[in-house]
Order: sequence, then C-alpha cells, then structure tokens
Amino acid sequence: MKKQEKKPPSENRGSSKKVPRVPLRMLDNEDNLITKGIFVDLKSDFGLKRVFGGEAGKTDLIRMLNAFLAGKIAPIQDIRHSNTEVLGNTRKQRKTLFDLFFSDDQNRYYEFEMQRQEINYMLLRSYCYASRFHSEALQPGKDFKFDPPPILGIVVTNFNMPELPDEPCISFHQILSRNTCKVSIDITQFLVIQLTKFNKKIEELDGEKDIYLYLLANMEKLDKIPPQFNNKEYRPLFERARFANFNNQDMKKFNADYRKTELQRLEIECAHKKGSAEGKEEGKIEGKIEGKIEGKIEMAEKLLEENILSVERIAILSGLPLSRVKNIQVAITGV
Repeated sequence: MKKQEKKPPSENRGSSKKVPRVPLRMLDNEDNLITKGIFVDLKSDFGLKRVFGGEAGKTDLIRMLNAFLAGKIAPIQDIRHSNTEVLGNTRKQRKTLFDLFFSDDQNRYYEFEMQRQEINYMLLRSYCYASRFHSEALQPGKDFKFDPPPILGIVVTNFNMPELPDEPCISFHQILSRNTCKVSIDITQFLVIQLTKFNKKIEELDGEKDIYLYLLANMEKLDKIPPQFNNKEYRPLFERARFANFNNQDMKKFNADYRKTELQRLEIECAHKKGSAEGKEEGKIEGKIEGKIEGKIEMAEKLLEENILSVERIAILSGLPLSRVKNIQVAITGV
C-alpha cells in the first residue's frame, strides 16, 4: 500500500486563516467603538447628553444642579428638556446649538455648555447665548409685556479659564452694582465649573457636589463602579455611561462625536507645533539681531575708552545712533 504524500498547506485556505485581533481603539467602522474605556467620558458632547439628557437622566441632572447651586437659587423639583438648536431670525444669522437646554418647574431656563478643548472668552460666549435667549423671548404687539423668564448659563470646562484665574472650581456670577454690590439684573446668571481645579481623590469626596464633580472629571478613567457608588442611587448613572449598554445607534453617535473631538485636538496640536516652529525661527532672527547690536555696543565702548575718536566718528564706525553712543559715553565716564 502506497503512503499518501502530505500536501503542503494551501495558501488559499481563507476559512482556516486566523485574522489577528485588532485593538479596540483601531476599529473605526460605524458599529464598532473606537475607545478602550469601560465608561463614556462625561465631558464629551455625547457622554453628557447620554447620561444627563432625556427622561432617563433627569433625576441625576436635577440632583447635580441642586448640589452645585445650593444656596444660590431655590431647589429644582422638575425639568422639561427643550430643543437644543435655536435658529436665527434670518438666513444670515447663525443658529445657536446648546449641549443641553431645559427649563424647570419655576419657569427658569438653563443652557448647559461643556467645553473640553481650551478656548478664550468662554464666559462671554455663554453671556451672548443668554442675551440671544432674552431677545428671542420678546414678543412684539400691542399687548407687549416685558417680563422675560430668567436664564442660568452653566459653563463647564476641562481647562483653567484665562478670564477667571482667581476663581475656585465652582463660581457663581451675576450682574451687580459696583456701588452697592447688590444684584441689578436677576434674569441672567452663570454657574462656572473649572474641572481642572478639582483635585480630590475618591476617598476624600464629601457630599453630592464632590461626587458629581469627581464623576464629570474622571468617569472615563474608571474600570468599574466604585463600591461607594454601587447602589440604587448612582448605579443607574453608571449603567447609562457603560459602553456595553450602547446600542448600534448609540455607537454611531459616539464614534461621530469621538472623531470630531479627535480632529479638533489634532488641529490644535498642529497649530501649536506650527506656532512653536515659527517662534523658534523668529527667535533665531531676533537672536542674530540682538547679537549684532551687542557687537556694535561693545565696539563703541572700546573706542570710547581709548578716547581717541570723536563720538560722531564712533557712531559712524559702530553703526549706532549718535544718541546711543552719547548714552554709552555717559555710562562710562559718568559725565
């Protein structure tokens, strides 16, 4: 009986060929997540809306705001979410897009802005949004009554705001009289939270204000629900933030937001590198110029110390202005 010769493995056996696992971060199809974390970043547009938006996030949004605004306004009992897109009155006017926009049971309105990438004039931008809200609330006609509802702008940043260098992590802003320090206009107020100024560790948290600040700042870094939060009060928040609970539509929205944020980050990084390179080149040019000037000054000083040539002749030879040479002479001789 003849022995059957072993055939070399076929190169075309696609079904048996193992496909190497791709790190989760490298997957970029719309139905695959492009992150390694367990929980979504609450500082992202999608994460904020996913966890605190809609009916599901209403309870946590109310508790968080009441913790941040304790002693500033009457407690919020209920909220009603509104359309986050405010269109202009004409085609040429830009539309305003809020992260969250809602009103409470006392007819107070809130516009919530989360900003991860560092920008200037963040508070001023929120003020402009509030001003536009008041402008839109004016109803023309013979029965016109100027009684606009109050609005509170909530600004949360992941950077230290240059316009508020001395403010703490949470600060409250109103329009006051500089003479009496009393509130002049109470329909526009601002709550500003600079998350980079919050540095408490999880074991140092004291009360709901600290808890929500910690979660806003650190949710995406956690790999499980911390024991102190694994209860009926906070577990629903973590489950809404857990990637494993996302459906296909959630994944598509998250990936779109993630790509947009990464593109912005890369653009800013590229701009910084370009600015740094230009700055170095300018520095080289300035260094050469300064070096030439120092050489001229040194030449003038030596000629003046020899006391042979006139200051006019020294000015010509050194290339310095006559007034500059005279100043150097005074510095040397004291006369």
